[in-house]
Amino acid sequence: MSPPRIIVALDGMEINEALHTARILSGSVWGFKINDLLLEAGISIIPRLRRYGYIFCDTKLHDTPQTVINSVKKLARAGANVISVHASDKDDIKMLVAAVKNRQNSKIVGISNLTSNEKSSSKKLLQSAFNILVSQANGIVCSVSDVKILKKHHEYRHLVIITPGIRPLWWNSSESAGKTDDQKRIATPREAFKAGADFLVLGRPITRSENPLEAVERIKYEILKTQE
Repeated sequence: MSPPRIIVALDGMEINEALHTARILSGSVWGFKINDLLLEAGISIIPRLRRYGYIFCDTKLHDTPQTVINSVKKLARAGANVISVHASDKDDIKMLVAAVKNRQNSKIVGISNLTSNEKSSSKKLLQSAFNILVSQANGIVCSVSDVKILKKHHEYRHLVIITPGIRPLWWNSSESAGKTDDQKRIATPREAFKAGADFLVLGRPITRSENPLEAVERIKYEILKTQE
C-alpha cells in the first residue's frame, strides 16, 4: 500500500501568505486545499497556486444542479484538480451527476460527514458513498473512522479517499494546538495510513509551524514509521 499524499489546507490565509507558503512547500507535498481564499482572490488564485502543486477546491458545492454546473465549469476551466460537492443526502446525487458531467479535467469528490461534527452517521456515510458510486464521481472526503467503515464494503474500495482532521502526534501534545481546533473526529497520520486513506489534509500543524517544510518532513516520517 502506497503512503498517502499530503494536501496542505491554506484556510484563513491572506493571498500573499498563501502563495508564500505554497512556494516554500512546492515539491514536498501533493498540493493545496483552498476554500475561503476563493472568496477573497477569486478563481484567479487557482492558476497562481498551480505553479507550486495541485489544487483541491474544497467548495462543498450544494445548490441546484444548474448552479453546480456553472460553478464546476468555471473552477475546472481555472485549473482546479479536485472539486468537492456535498453528497450525504439522497437528493445530492443530482448535484453529483451534474458536476461529473461538467468536470472537464477536474476530479469530483463527495463530502460525507464533516469532521467538525462530534458524531459520525454510518447511514449518511454509506448514502454518500452510494451517491458517489452511482454518479461516477472520483472519491469521497471523510474521517478516518469513516474510512474503516468504507473499507468493509468491497464496492466502495476503489474510491479515492481524502481524509481531513489529521493531527500528528507532536501537534497533539503541543501548545500551538490551542483552543481554536474545530475538528472533533481527528486521527494521526499513522492511523489514517493504516485505515487506507489516499490523501491526508493538514493545515495548522504545517502552516502554523515556524518551519512548514520541516513539519511536512516530520509528518512523512510518522507515515514511514507505519511501514516498518
